[in-house]
This record gives sequence, C-alpha cells and structure tokens, in this order.
Amino acid sequence: MRTHLIAGPIRLMVLAFLMLLALSMAGAGRPAVVSADEAGCDEDVVCLAAPSEATSAAAIGPAVAAPLPPSPPTVCGLRSGAVGIAVAVPAPPPPSCTPTRDLITTVNRANILYARALRTLDGSILGEAWTSDGLAELLRQIAALRDGGRYATPRLHTISLTSMDLGPNTATVRTTERWTYQERWRFSGELVAEQDQWARNDYYLAVRGGVWRVTRNDVALIPAPQPTPSVRVETDADTYAPGQTATLTMTNDSGATLVIDLGENCTTTALERQRWDGGWELAGEAPWVCLPTIPLQPGGRTSRIFAVWQPGTYRLRAGYRPSGPGNWPPAGMAYSRAFVIRETAPAPVIRVALDRGAYARGSTITAVIANDGVVPVMIIRTPECEITTAERQTPYGWEPVRGWPRPCAEVVEYLMPGARRTDWIAAGPFAGAYRIAFWYSQEGGPWEVVYSATYSVR
Repeated sequence: MRTHLIAGPIRLMVLAFLMLLALSMAGAGRPAVVSADEAGCDEDVVCLAAPSEATSAAAIGPAVAAPLPPSPPTVCGLRSGAVGIAVAVPAPPPPSCTPTRDLITTVNRANILYARALRTLDGSILGEAWTSDGLAELLRQIAALRDGGRYATPRLHTISLTSMDLGPNTATVRTTERWTYQERWRFSGELVAEQDQWARNDYYLAVRGGVWRVTRNDVALIPAPQPTPSVRVETDADTYAPGQTATLTMTNDSGATLVIDLGENCTTTALERQRWDGGWELAGEAPWVCLPTIPLQPGGRTSRIFAVWQPGTYRLRAGYRPSGPGNWPPAGMAYSRAFVIRETAPAPVIRVALDRGAYARGSTITAVIANDGVVPVMIIRTPECEITTAERQTPYGWEPVRGWPRPCAEVVEYLMPGARRTDWIAAGPFAGAYRIAFWYSQEGGPWEVVYSATYSVR
C-alpha cells in the first residue's frame, strides 16, 4: 500500500523541476536578505528597530522617505555567536509592499559585522553585509589596525532612523548614532585611544547577488545633542504690598549647566505687567543690581531680592542658555507665575538707636538704623551726604550741626526690611541737647526723616 506514495524517477524529476520554478518565481518579488527575525545585535551593538510593513509602506514614498519615529534601542534577534545569513524566499509581495524591514535588517547586520571585524581583525565576515567601496574601506581600517599592533572595540549605544530613500534595487538609509570607539594593544589589551562619537551615517545599499548589501557608508561627526534646558522661576508669594520685598528664585531643572543672562542692567531678567486685554508688556528692568551672568549647575538655584511699587499684576522672566561660548541669544525664556501688587502700601518703620544717652564733647556716637517694616527704603551714603545728621536744640528750635542732608552724586543704597546699618558721627562741639536725624525715601516718594531719642553733650 505504500507504493503509490513512492514516485518513480521520472515523476521525481518533474516535481523537483516544478518546485524549483515556484521558488524562483517567488523569489523574483524582492531581493533576499538577512531574515528580519535575525536582525542580530550583540552586547556591544544596539538595533535600529524595524517598523511593520504596513507602517513603512504608508510612511515611505517611491523616492524620498518621510522620517520614521525613532524607537528605543533594543537588543534583538541573533545571538552573539551567530554570523550566518538566513536567505528568506517569501511569496510575491503586494504592489504596496516596500523593503523597509529588509533594509533596516541589513543596516543592523552591517553594524554588528563591522564591530566584530574590528575586534577580531577578521575582514572575511564583512562580505555578508558589505560590498564595493564600503567593504574596501573597512578592510583598509582592519589592515591599519593590524599593522599598528592594535584592535578596536566599537560600541554602538544609540541609533535612530532619520530618513530612507528608495530607488530601483538601490536605497539610502540615514541614521543618527552614538558610538564609543576604543583602540587597544593586541597582546596586552591596554587602552590606547578612546573617543565618544555622535555621527550622522548615510548607508548606501544595493542588491548584489539577490541580497541587499551596504556599498558605501558616509560618516560625519556631529555635536552631541544638548538636553532640553529647563529653568524654574518662582516668587515667594502671590501678593505683595507696593515696595514690599520679594524673593525671586531661579532653579536649573535640566541635566546641563545653564547660564542665566542678566546683562549689566538685568535686561534679560525683566518685569512684565499684565495689560487690560490679558497680554503682557515690558514694565521695566528687574529692580536689583546684578552680575552679567549667573552659571547654574544641574539642580542649582540662585535667588534675587526685588520690589515693585506700582499696583498691578506682574510676572518675571529670565533668559537662559547652555554654558559655553557662542550661545547667545538666550536659548529660551522662563516665566514666574503671576503675582499681584496691592493698591495700598504699608508705612515704613525706621528706628534710630544710640549706644548711650550722654556723651563728652568731641566723642563719637554709634547710631544703629533699623528697618523694621516690610518695604525697602532708599538712603544716601557719600562723603558729602551722611546717612545720619546730628541736630542741636536751640531757643529757635532744632538746627543741624553739619547742614541739611541733600541728594548728591546720585549714589543711593537700599535698606531692606529687617536690615540694620551702623553709622558713626561726632556727638557735638558744644554742651547741650542733641538728636540724630536719619533721612530716607520710599522709591518714587518724597524724602522723609526719623529721629533718635534726645542725648546730651557735656
């Protein structure tokens, strides 16, 4: 009963001929390649992820490819020891089918063979994925390493697809890659040279012997991508009185060193006022004296004190850029949340305290001026215009011993809330009753005076 299952010699020959014909017709649909399931990478080389055929057919046109979204590196497919090529002979594909997966598989295979060939100095394995000028260039690199008594250990950390161009039996695959390239002495393994490389790779592929192979690889080193800068700008409250001291804090939340550019007059860190229509307009420079630039390490922060006098709704902005030369103008702007300046301002609370109640003629008084309020005040300190003045009581009232203080040379300082200043002044040339006058002004307001307790000069 088994005889009908056993074909005679002639029947066997016919069947074999028909099978070969079917295989050849099926293989005419597209070139055979490394199997997509064997897009092998090892511990030193990551894979370029292969999209689905449906996705690639929609994303890539007949001539120029739209960039495919990069995927995270994945260690895939072939084990480290396997270097053979599995020839796939699929059924004829539909007209919309493209060789995207096959091309990506070939690029992945070319990278793994490149890394292994430079490690082992064995160029014979390269022909499985390389040919023409691309193969010749790699063989020259291997010969140079061998002649120098070295071998290389390239390591591919990341690879992402930038674009893909398709032509008749040719293709160009463009990627962005990060490699660590090391060279070592052959007999000791000692490290000779090392370079961390970001590169733009253009892989030119063509069908050779029914298989996709890389014919040329153009490499251009590019700068490492910078992390996206991120600066947080915060105020210590949402509401302030006019002139009340506020604290601005700028924090670097990025993974790179950033520079806050303030300029000589704080022009980059600026104050903005909200308009009636909800938009924002420049209200003036931030009211503090500042350094031209402030470097901030990752996670670092810096604070500034400021005060706003006019009621309204405001926000502060800060310009920032990566650290290093040639990075101007700022890479971005960061904004604080909106804060409100109320309509009414609290009155300043200024005290003048003396170290004693009585002094000898010609002795020196130590006067401490304290700002116990919540708003800063302006004071004047120059050789001609002291911040305190002694006054002597006469039958006609109080008279200044050294003349009335006056603004001079437009040199002013701020006495911030909670701050104290110490001044030294002669007690008085004659016996009698005296007091110390301290002149100050809220910004934009008139000059005012506060007095110490009366003291005597003997």
